[in-house]
Amino acid sequence: MAPIPPELVVLLREHIRRFGVAPDGRLFRSVNGGIIRPSTYWRIRQLARAIGLV
Repeated sequence: MAPIPPELVVLLREHIRRFGVAPDGRLFRSVNGGIIRPSTYWRIRQLARAIGLV
């Protein structure tokens, strides 16, 4: 576990309320319910870096 800001706790709780978790406990999953591929995380991270979020 790691400490996170209270604002992130609120966002994560809302996400769980709306979408639940995968049967294996994962918080995020693909559109079809599967595991999100590393290339997807990489692509989103690159977009976030481009707009200064990382």
